[in-house]
Amino acid sequence: MGCVLFFVGQSANNAISDTVRRDAACLAKRGKQVTIVDLTQPLELPEPADVDMIVSYQAWGHDLATADGHRYADLAGCPFIVVLGDHPIHHAARILACPKTSVFCVGSQNQMTFLRDVLNVSGDIHLLPAGMFAEQVRRDGPRDIGALVIGHAQDPAAFLAAQKLPPALNEIIAAFAERPLSEPDVAPIMDYMRSGFDRVMQIVGNEASAVSVGRLIDLVSRRHFRWRYFQVLRKMPVTFVGDDWEKIPREGDDAFTAQPSIPFKALAEVYARARICLNLHPPYYDFHERLIDAMTQGAAVATPETALLQSRFDFGQNILALPVKVEETGPWLEAQLSEPAALATIGQAGREIVEREYGYEKPVDLFLGVLAAKG
Repeated sequence: MGCVLFFVGQSANNAISDTVRRDAACLAKRGKQVTIVDLTQPLELPEPADVDMIVSYQAWGHDLATADGHRYADLAGCPFIVVLGDHPIHHAARILACPKTSVFCVGSQNQMTFLRDVLNVSGDIHLLPAGMFAEQVRRDGPRDIGALVIGHAQDPAAFLAAQKLPPALNEIIAAFAERPLSEPDVAPIMDYMRSGFDRVMQIVGNEASAVSVGRLIDLVSRRHFRWRYFQVLRKMPVTFVGDDWEKIPREGDDAFTAQPSIPFKALAEVYARARICLNLHPPYYDFHERLIDAMTQGAAVATPETALLQSRFDFGQNILALPVKVEETGPWLEAQLSEPAALATIGQAGREIVEREYGYEKPVDLFLGVLAAKG
């Protein structure tokens, strides 16, 4: 029996590293020999012929050279599964270099379309939302946090200014990143690649830099989405956890609580204390990992309502729709918090569906299915 390699690269933050360890442990329980290859450390790779499958997080590792200079995954000739935890624009160069038969796993319908229509990926693409904390469910205990938001704080304009880009690029980035503010259904990165990429190419002169502009559009767009809701939520008893919330200057009628970032593994406990978690990620992300993690802990979750999520959940029964009009968020949240029993019922229903449909074993089921299909 050959082994399964898990590639982890330079972007392996604690969330990705924990995901890798979880998936590797699940595969080992299924009887597979598993090796985690940290590409930031000296490598000792098995012979390619001894590898049954490669699972690559964020598309790292395909370009590993062996003694004869060929790409390692091509020599292995085995399934190459790419798990993308972020928008594909952040890993476009590595994705384009992957074997044509690669199998991709993404967390949103928009990302599937982006891979097909923009990056022209020809391999299989699977939707693979999965929670991290299914083994750490805290079923009892007080829910002493009313409303919870997890994520970093930053004024989008300040973030963009800190990049110190030429004014022409700043204008393009701002235009694409801000368009979803008036047209919520717009996917800004797709929009940019179709109608702005060539214009940026004329400014920067090379494809890699033009793709980097797309990455910034995603980052700025995400910050715009969260920052607009924050202007309303700051006046309410909402707990924000993440970098820099504590540094935000207070206004006279602020009522929010700010906490610094906490270790990733401690997030499960925080989710389990919340009555409602607000998933402040834009609609083009669909399944963000935080959505599944919060639902796993039995918190009611409010998220942007998308066609994909409508097909997977019953809004109002096991999940809640975040108001599209930001100015309506305050009264809406007050109404939700005034009915803790209703939130508890929604949270329990949400936990049941994610444990059944999106548990931590689901990625391994997919990996083994790909391996069996090759067989």
